[in-house]
Amino acid sequence: MLAADVLVAWEQGSGRDSLDRAVTMFAAFDGVDVDEAARTDVARRDAVLLAALRTLSGRSVVVGEFACTGCGDALDVAVDLAALPDPPPAKQLELDGVPFALPTSEDLRQIRGMSPAQARAHLLTRCARGPGTPDGDRWAEVMEAAAPASAVTIAATCPECASVTRADLDVAVLLWAEVERHALDLLAEVHLLASAYGWTERDILALGPRRRATYLRMAAG
Repeated sequence: MLAADVLVAWEQGSGRDSLDRAVTMFAAFDGVDVDEAARTDVARRDAVLLAALRTLSGRSVVVGEFACTGCGDALDVAVDLAALPDPPPAKQLELDGVPFALPTSEDLRQIRGMSPAQARAHLLTRCARGPGTPDGDRWAEVMEAAAPASAVTIAATCPECASVTRADLDVAVLLWAEVERHALDLLAEVHLLASAYGWTERDILALGPRRRATYLRMAAG
């Protein structure tokens, strides 16, 4: 993963919500334009985001933050990255004789503000690739099996009120925290090396991490 890609993902994702950040991060790390990224199914998108998260974090466990449903306090939950499911090999999906595709980020963008029933009906219409309407509940189960990283639920007990909070895990949210941290570190390195040697940002980002770290130590005296 290139340092420049991290900065592109951070710059384009700043000020956006989780869904749009997922699209911009996928575009940056998979080398496609944003329109193509929005048209990519969620299984492919989340596989790329999960791989990027594992690479950027450099750790087997990251911390996700959730709001307690009982008292509203922030809960820090350890997330084992190795336990997060990778998507199964791509295959033709079918239910009740109706072939269908997984939803894309653009499909999910269109259901913002809809009720659960409206959203499901809209996605069924968007994703069906033949005549007929498969059972909605069973369709959701097949879809989750094909895109497991998009259907992980985390449970945590609040130490203050003892309420159990269950929340959907969003790989894009976890990745964004890593992207933001790495981007700010990179910008600090660029500032120091540019000030010390007069190099451009492109020159500095083209250096490998070890060479950048060595020059930083030298610049610090």
